Amino acid sequence: MLASVHVWAAPQTRVALVIGNGGYEHAPRLSNPVHDATDIAAALGALGYSVQLVKDARKAGMEAALAQFAKVAKGADQALVYYSGHGIEVGGVNYLLPVEARAESETTIPLEAVALPTVMGVAAGARQLGLVVLDACRNNPLANSMQRVDGSRGVARGLAPVEPAGNVLVAYATRDGRVAADGTGRNSPYTAAILETLREPGLEVGLFWRTVRDRVLSATQAQQEPFTYGSLGAERLYLNPPAASPTPSPSPASVYDPRAAELALWQGAQRLGTQDAYRDYLTKYPQGQFSTQAKLQLAALGRPAASGAGLVSPSTGASGTTTPAGLRDCAECPEMVAIPPGSFKMGSPSTEENRQGWEGPVHQVHIRYAFSVSKYPITYREWEQFVKESGHKDPSRECIVITQQDANPVVCVHPPDAEDYAAWLSRKSGQHYRLLTEAEYEYVTRAGSQTAYPWGEAADGMALYTKERRGGLDGPWRVGSFKPNAFGLYDTVGLVWSFTQDCQHMQLNYIGAPTDGSVWKGGDCYRRMVRGGSWQGNPSFLRSATRGFDSIGSYEVGFRLARTP
Repeated sequence: MLASVHVWAAPQTRVALVIGNGGYEHAPRLSNPVHDATDIAAALGALGYSVQLVKDARKAGMEAALAQFAKVAKGADQALVYYSGHGIEVGGVNYLLPVEARAESETTIPLEAVALPTVMGVAAGARQLGLVVLDACRNNPLANSMQRVDGSRGVARGLAPVEPAGNVLVAYATRDGRVAADGTGRNSPYTAAILETLREPGLEVGLFWRTVRDRVLSATQAQQEPFTYGSLGAERLYLNPPAASPTPSPSPASVYDPRAAELALWQGAQRLGTQDAYRDYLTKYPQGQFSTQAKLQLAALGRPAASGAGLVSPSTGASGTTTPAGLRDCAECPEMVAIPPGSFKMGSPSTEENRQGWEGPVHQVHIRYAFSVSKYPITYREWEQFVKESGHKDPSRECIVITQQDANPVVCVHPPDAEDYAAWLSRKSGQHYRLLTEAEYEYVTRAGSQTAYPWGEAADGMALYTKERRGGLDGPWRVGSFKPNAFGLYDTVGLVWSFTQDCQHMQLNYIGAPTDGSVWKGGDCYRRMVRGGSWQGNPSFLRSATRGFDSIGSYEVGFRLARTP
């Protein structure tokens, strides 16, 4: 099982791969490794490392994680690999055991396990420090039944010593040839000492491991002595850097944020929805971040009303909330809301409750372009107009379990159907309609927030935006039944999942994803990433970072559109 964690970026590029194998299939389970790995991942994430967490991995999963990690480790300032689980030495070579390993013969170990030199080679790609931490010297019952080859050294107790080269350190839970304790608490004595020491800022890496050593010796009554292999240069390196000296914050009265002033003027123009308001904005900010949208709104106000296109007046939705004016390019086109450029942190941190592993690593996304998004998910009425005019097959009629009304979001369509609808609108309007990218969807869902849910950290604030469905298949509510978000968009969560342009990528995390809001090319395009949760789902799916995928559409999946000028 793969999971990924990342908390806000530190000044350095520091990456970590954390593996915990405890659920062995052909040996007694180890109780601590998954706990050890989970806690180490959280601690490193809190220190600014971009962390990939792997639990109870088979060999293919360990190799895939190492291959992905090698890409980000190369050129990083620090690359750390932590492993908790069974390790074994055969013929002087150390191996990390995946959960399905049988270890019936020493001749098969290289085929069944991951060699430590491979792991060390991956960590060596870092510029300043490559660190391999092994809490893997446990007594291994598989070694007792292994068939030996005559004349070989065979299988030794514990792990063999290593000689790292360059900037690599290898830290063992105990000296070579000895066995480390798994522990009786949540963590092994070695990992518990590492976690405690990680909380202390300003320990240079050499002092860090000497402190861990002393703590393990004390906790085990000198029965277990950690050992570190490798030699570093004179550069001072830290896992938890020294705390920066605090600098006085300016008083609120002395702070002027020009971007906030521009945003306030733009939002006022949107509320008024008049030519004078948009001209006033353009006079003050002719090259502003909303200048493209302001020009579009001015052009829309000048279009003939008979065309069905133009600026839609500010309206009061079913929630009773007045929302800014929107733009409609044609009579059949959905109402669109202008979205400003901006930046946000995409994904969820390790501390977020109910997070899934593939929601990380958290990474900064910069959307440097203006675009518009449909104010609501595409409705059944809008979809039916497309089907009527184009003669397109209507898969939404296959939803025999629910009844679709005009103002309900259309569901049961497939991704190619949604794209055909967007292409039809583009031909009618002369504009470019498309599905949102996954990054754009999270950006408009957050609408300036960085909390777990669009409204805050807890699910109990959901009543203003949606409500929990306790069973039944009567279908989603009307669009616009709840409060809009800060961008003026309705139903970004909790009504229907929405297809995006992005395809599912095999690694199930954001390593390698673009950071400019564009579609992540490649992947398995039979499955599309979906966002937003649905009327039928668990409340935890309404978090801003929640991801899913779907291939054929269902009564929980619809779509909304973006339009790029």
